[in-house]
Amino acid sequence: MKPPTRPRVSVILPLYNQARYVGAAIESVLDQTLTDWELVIIDDGSSDGSADMAARYVDPRIRLLRQPNCGVSEARNRGITASKGEQVAFLDADDLYAPAKLAAQVAFLDEHPDVGLTYVSRIEIDRDGNRLALVPLPAHASLASMVLSFPFAPTDLMVRRSWLDRAGGFRTGFVVNEDRDLYIRLALEGCVCVGVPNFLSFRRLGARSFGDLTARLDDMLRALCTAFGDARCPPEVRSLEHAAHRAIYKDWAYQAAVQGDRARAEMYFGHALRYDPSFAWNDAREFLHDLVFTAIRDGGDHEARLRRLEASLPAALSTLPQLGSWMIAHGCLASGLQHLLWGRAEEGRRQLARSGALRIPIDHPFLHHAAEQLLCLEAQSGLAAARQALRAMTRGLAEAGLGSCGRWLCGHFWLNLGFRRYQNGEYGRVPFTVARAVARDPRHLFNRGVAAIAARSAVRALHRCAPSTPLRHRVTGATDDILTEGSR
Repeated sequence: MKPPTRPRVSVILPLYNQARYVGAAIESVLDQTLTDWELVIIDDGSSDGSADMAARYVDPRIRLLRQPNCGVSEARNRGITASKGEQVAFLDADDLYAPAKLAAQVAFLDEHPDVGLTYVSRIEIDRDGNRLALVPLPAHASLASMVLSFPFAPTDLMVRRSWLDRAGGFRTGFVVNEDRDLYIRLALEGCVCVGVPNFLSFRRLGARSFGDLTARLDDMLRALCTAFGDARCPPEVRSLEHAAHRAIYKDWAYQAAVQGDRARAEMYFGHALRYDPSFAWNDAREFLHDLVFTAIRDGGDHEARLRRLEASLPAALSTLPQLGSWMIAHGCLASGLQHLLWGRAEEGRRQLARSGALRIPIDHPFLHHAAEQLLCLEAQSGLAAARQALRAMTRGLAEAGLGSCGRWLCGHFWLNLGFRRYQNGEYGRVPFTVARAVARDPRHLFNRGVAAIAARSAVRALHRCAPSTPLRHRVTGATDDILTEGSR
């Protein structure tokens, strides 16, 4: 195939010691339904044969450039300079594209000329390619979301070349957070960032171990300075500075703790809490929820990570009774439900049994997360796949002595699916969906939002008319925040 003079998309792939995965990454580009692309691979001084692996792929649309090790920013910038596409997409060497990824984003940018950057939701996988989680990204990404979190990763996005030129590409000298720094600069320039609501990228995760935590933390703080040190940063974003710093110190306190650097972990936790002294007392449980989810996110032995984490927590976060058992129970619960979502029944049941044996009251956020994952699975793979996973989860919870958790999970899945169907105008399906939720927990019937969508949907389905006003009710919890031991 003769390469086009100016392809629609240039895919930039920086490569450093990823011989195990780069072949799959390249093949995911070759498998794209959109064929009008070029792939520029920049080998950044690999020593494990990565460049030789990449060189096996012979296609006129693929170019392999080599350079001494200079870092990912310089590698990406060289790829941008060497490429010609109207749009630029990025692919990390251990990540993957779904076949429709480039086509969906090109079509979206063609239809929305005011949008400068678009991104897709992603599926997170482990080192062996097993699926871990569905990560739905927000419809819009603002400067506020960029300073508070990572709204997207490089593999998720596509950006117009004109905006990359305007922002100046990636800044060198970063060990980490070079991408967040770019996103912030794009937002400060006025780039509109909008998501394509499909799961079209795969991000590979693994049990991470970082060297030189201080340098990495400094880079993350420097990326925040890109926003807060700029005169164009609006007051409403400046008001988030303490929350942004707290989140970063919390993340790196976690990394130090699980790597056994207790002194550094305690110092970083102290910094996080000093940015909002009341936070530890008012929201300690929420703070701990985030840490537990982080521990299970990468798969593998989350229990060992949680035990090291417990040993490094400051006294202000150690007020929860049976803290260690609480963390292990919720980690095993979340991990077990994650395995069952993807059909790994034996490991899923083993983790749930471990959680149930500890006899710790279960916090609802962990069940909310599982319900959200089921809704994402329904959106991606259909209702049959979501129902199969839900049956496996409720059965596993019942076997572990957590039957009330299974009933709660089942009811909230159907309840929130009913709200989503209402918002999508699928009125004929709403009453049946709500009835399934009420059958699991009759208390949902007394939720005004539930009653409203059931009644309105029945009328609209009967008269086949569109809604005149948006629904303003929200799903509210019909039970306490914690399932007590006696409710199991």
